[in-house]
Amino acid sequence: MRRMHPGSIGYSCAMLLRSSAFVLVMLVSCRNGQAPGKASPEDTARSTNPQVAPPRSAASAPVNAPWTLRVYVAGESIERRNRFVAPPFQPSGLLNERGGGEARNDTDEYGWMIPLAARLRLRDPSLTLEWVGTDAWLAGDDNPYDGTYPSTTPGRTSAISGTSIESWLEQRKGELERKTHCYDVAFAARGGNDFGLDDDAEYTRQLTLLVKLLARGSKCRATPMIYVTAHMPDFHDDVLPRALAELQRKRFVERTRSTVSALAAQVPTVRFIDSFTPFVENRKTTAFPKETWSTGGVPDYSKIARTGDGLHPRRLASIYVGEVAADALDLAELRQLFGR
Repeated sequence: MRRMHPGSIGYSCAMLLRSSAFVLVMLVSCRNGQAPGKASPEDTARSTNPQVAPPRSAASAPVNAPWTLRVYVAGESIERRNRFVAPPFQPSGLLNERGGGEARNDTDEYGWMIPLAARLRLRDPSLTLEWVGTDAWLAGDDNPYDGTYPSTTPGRTSAISGTSIESWLEQRKGELERKTHCYDVAFAARGGNDFGLDDDAEYTRQLTLLVKLLARGSKCRATPMIYVTAHMPDFHDDVLPRALAELQRKRFVERTRSTVSALAAQVPTVRFIDSFTPFVENRKTTAFPKETWSTGGVPDYSKIARTGDGLHPRRLASIYVGEVAADALDLAELRQLFGR
């Protein structure tokens, strides 16, 4: 190649082109947020691992694909009876106040299954709950379902009003042994009608049997997730309120939690959800950042329970229980196990 003289026109043009190219490289490097002459982390990764994909643009960032959890409920009346006429939450997760006044704590809106599903949907808009079971939701006193939210069609359930664990198993044990239903998640929502059972060892035996049946009772899942819930506060007029709260803590929470802990090695997918203690401690949630449920550790049963019915929750307590339960679910764990 012929050598160019420093004073020639050709030499000057070559130097100008080289300087322009250097400036262009500098501008591109700075725009991409890296020091001039220094390789980006993505470039370094690709140079050492050719399987690393090129960086995604914001428009092509992955989003959660729609997924469904099929839910089976081995519950009693507070799981069987569900009636809502409006969304329990605002899109932000705050409480739908329904204009305040009596409607805020409507005695004719109740049941925690609907708030559970609504809160989970807020946590992950790509998630849908599909209710499975032998029967369908009912209204108060086991009258026909007449709710309008989220649908005029009731969800399916295997909850039975008025049952203890023992009497529920008498009616439902067969469907679990036959693997009648396909479910990813099961709720063992017990305790209310077992409150009178003062034999802790017998309670533990019955709950253990129920959890083991649920763990192997799904038609489509070898290892469904099992959530055992501690019952929420309810009112009994034959026990003084403070003594009642203490007795319910022992029977609803402590013996249930200890049973679940003992089962963990045999049923690795069993989890415990405490629906009682948040009321006693006035725990804050998104929808209820400053609600008072209890004073001095004694629940306000008149606020929690339906008018003339101390055993079943009205609107606010139902929403609170649903929110507490929904927030206790590890959605990353569930998506990893069951996301489709």
